[in-house]
Amino acid sequence: MMSSTTDITSFFIIFVLVSLLWIYLKAKTYTIPNSPPQVPYIVPWIGHGISFTLRRETLMKSCHAQFGPIYQLLVAGQKITVVSSPELLADLVGKSPKQVHAPEENLLQATSGLQSRLPYITMILRRNIYGIISRRLTKSTMGPITVPINQRLYTMLNNFGNQHDGATIHLGELIQQSMYQASVSVLFGDSLPDTYTHFHKLDQWMYYGVSHIPVMHHLVQMMHNKWATAILPYINKHWESDDDTGYIDGASTFMSECLQELKSAGLNAKETSHVIIGVLWGFHAQSIQVATNAIAFLISNPIYCAQLATQIRTTIDKNWPDFETFLIAEPEALDSPGFEQVQSVVNETLRLSSLATVFRIPDIDIELVHKGHRYTIQQGDYIAGDAYSLHHDKTFYPNPEEFDGDRFLNKPPNNQARGFRTFVPWGGGTFICKGREFGEYQVKMTIIQLLYLYDVSGSFTTGIACLKPNRSLSISRLQSVPLIHLQKWKY
Repeated sequence: MMSSTTDITSFFIIFVLVSLLWIYLKAKTYTIPNSPPQVPYIVPWIGHGISFTLRRETLMKSCHAQFGPIYQLLVAGQKITVVSSPELLADLVGKSPKQVHAPEENLLQATSGLQSRLPYITMILRRNIYGIISRRLTKSTMGPITVPINQRLYTMLNNFGNQHDGATIHLGELIQQSMYQASVSVLFGDSLPDTYTHFHKLDQWMYYGVSHIPVMHHLVQMMHNKWATAILPYINKHWESDDDTGYIDGASTFMSECLQELKSAGLNAKETSHVIIGVLWGFHAQSIQVATNAIAFLISNPIYCAQLATQIRTTIDKNWPDFETFLIAEPEALDSPGFEQVQSVVNETLRLSSLATVFRIPDIDIELVHKGHRYTIQQGDYIAGDAYSLHHDKTFYPNPEEFDGDRFLNKPPNNQARGFRTFVPWGGGTFICKGREFGEYQVKMTIIQLLYLYDVSGSFTTGIACLKPNRSLSISRLQSVPLIHLQKWKY
């Protein structure tokens, strides 16, 4: 009898404590006046955390359909306002850096694996390194980098065809590895060891690192450390050198300047090796994925792919004496008449693939305006710009789920709706992607080289190219990377 009474008392106490905790947590997530619509949740504090981590785009798509272009989620105690209309995104990216900031420290930690001095190193990147990127990687200045990358990519693709002409191979093996190795060898020189395996493995797991999923986040940190260890001898050699010119034998001027800035700022070799990991991943992950997706979409549409290949070959043969001369042309050459379809294909791939491209954290309470209504966002809350919902809005893009390679043909890439942009793959405002022109150029050049050199076809386990936006970062991945059949074109 005593035991039964004790059990009932214990149960009652636990029930009261859990109820009080539930009331407390609900009180901590109160709604302020004029806040965006709140998406209901069941479990306090956790809120939509599980869905946001494992089914993010499915969650956002459902919320967008139910609540419209602005709503608020609760994720592990953190309120996240999601916006997806052109007007709201324009208002967000137009905010002054004194009002909002991008979560750069979080991104640096996730992509580089750095664990200490994050505020200082983030400041160095913002003040020094981003300026070098802005100067060296514009269309008018990046020729000294893009030309040798073009030549190395051509050598790799051409040699690959010599070995595998008429064969069926994995698209990832053909495109992803070739793009990465051609670029890294030019940026850093041949003395940097091949790190493609490290890059590829970390890229597959980066989503879990950024999402801070327990256990998986620890595994990602181990991958960071292994990659950093692999490139540490390269950094040590430069750090121990007495050469004050700042230039590394065989490396690009651009990357030598970046490394010299890091050295001058007092970063040690280990810290720098982790920063370089972030640079290597940031420079290549998104552009490689866009190129892979674009080629997958093309081989899913064989008639269109053949027409595009013919257009590319005709344009090059008409304007350059041979393909090798085209490869050494200035970057603006890809804006020449005849390459409009390539640009349209890249834009359409970005439209279909881009996920959340803008993240901001208010430093003060701010307002976002939509159709005359003012929404209050509190200081410290997260704001995510949902490009996926915007780019799949039927109001702006008919048949939004379909790949239409000519959708952007003879249209400005920044489509307008009531004066606001409806195409935002690179973010916007002060924190817009600094290397966007370089990344887009790499994607276009890869498509051009592949379709000039080969007649291509492919097969998918899913029948056609399908994306899986859940558990992807800023660019959706393919549900299955296809096999691709190469037949060398006799030019």
